[in-house]
Amino acid sequence: MLPHVSSPSNLSIPERWALVNRRVTERDANASLEHKFQQTAALMASVGDFGWTEALAEDDDRVRQMWTKLRGAKEKLRGAKDDGEPSR
Repeated sequence: MLPHVSSPSNLSIPERWALVNRRVTERDANASLEHKFQQTAALMASVGDFGWTEALAEDDDRVRQMWTKLRGAKEKLRGAKDDGEPSR
């Protein structure tokens, strides 16, 4: 629980921001799962409005390349197994 502060004007600017951060963190921790999903859906729907579409597409390409590389490495490991065990 946060300590009661009689007057925010008695705090320095960094102390006020720390207080705000603690309150936001506490609020977010107590939010319902439904509310968190609603916030995530709203953010995802705003991708175009924020101009993030291109940046996210670039990240998608990078992630796809990494997964392809991992799959290739996994297949090499499977091919190197000669112990007769089924691969996982």
